[in-house]
Amino acid sequence: MTSHDTRKCTKCGAQTEWTLTSVEMTDEQSSVTVNGVPAMACPRCGEEYIPGLQAMSLSKAAEEIFSILRTTQPAEAVA
Repeated sequence: MTSHDTRKCTKCGAQTEWTLTSVEMTDEQSSVTVNGVPAMACPRCGEEYIPGLQAMSLSKAAEEIFSILRTTQPAEAVA
């Protein structure tokens, strides 16, 4: 990716760079971690930005996983 694909950091103003990051999403009972997510990161302050459509897709996938986990009961709870 080229420099025109990045933006300036909203916290410190430095130019961001593309990197891979991990994203953790949680609800009341569970958490989901996705590794290897492309993101723009600030080399100065460490702030990370995930592009909008990608962030929405990750959020939707996590909500689907949380929904499945909420409706699945452990075997010992069913007895």
